[in-house]
Amino acid sequence: MGAFYENGIVVKKDLNRAIELYAKACNSGDASSCSNLGHIYALGKGVKPNIPKALELLKKACEGGSKKWV
Repeated sequence: MGAFYENGIVVKKDLNRAIELYAKACNSGDASSCSNLGHIYALGKGVKPNIPKALELLKKACEGGSKKWV
């Protein structure tokens, strides 16, 4: 669902809502959402870039089995 808001698919683009949804899903164990959120923090999409936070999230994604790197 976060991807819909991140990319404006079917709904109006809203990076704050995307971050909120990715964080909720990541905290519930969804590795793909951790990866998506990590990339947002790495690239500074809608937030100030935060490389330590991005690495933490990407590590969590890897540990959760995510193979998403794009």
